Amino acid sequence: MNARMAVIPQTLKKLREARFFLALMKNAAKLMDFEREDFEFYLNAFLSAGRSVTFCLCSDLGGKKIYKPRFDLWWGKLNDEQHDEMDFLRDQRNLALKTGRTDVVAEIEMVPITQIEMGPRTDPRYSISWVGETEVPEIGMKVHYFTSGATREQVIAKCTRYFELLEKLVREI
Repeated sequence: MNARMAVIPQTLKKLREARFFLALMKNAAKLMDFEREDFEFYLNAFLSAGRSVTFCLCSDLGGKKIYKPRFDLWWGKLNDEQHDEMDFLRDQRNLALKTGRTDVVAEIEMVPITQIEMGPRTDPRYSISWVGETEVPEIGMKVHYFTSGATREQVIAKCTRYFELLEKLVREI
């Protein structure tokens, strides 16, 4: 760890926490049990940890007098799409915190069975196979989308980009 990173320990911890919940969310998206709520729980935890990165960075740097000008300079270098990304996920965190929900819908989509990952402890008796030169069979999979107005985007893709922006913030500020 370099000296600069030692100055922002709580920020780095929150960034690791956000990474942790993003990974859990990605794993939960692969579950075939459509009744489980794991994904939603991990999304809420990710949004909370992600939002806390900026709060901790402000604190680690010594307060708003130091943080705000540096953040504003960093923010000014982002494009409109990146601004929208940061604002949208901040708003989703606020919505989750204040109302207990987010603008997320889950839908069952048919995907080729070859896209389903089998975990390391999956019982080999429950493997899937087919014979012949037919098309690859499909199976229903739960996919989560952010919906806001006319916008519809997969939650994992949007959260991954948000996390990358948070890493960029911590690295550059």
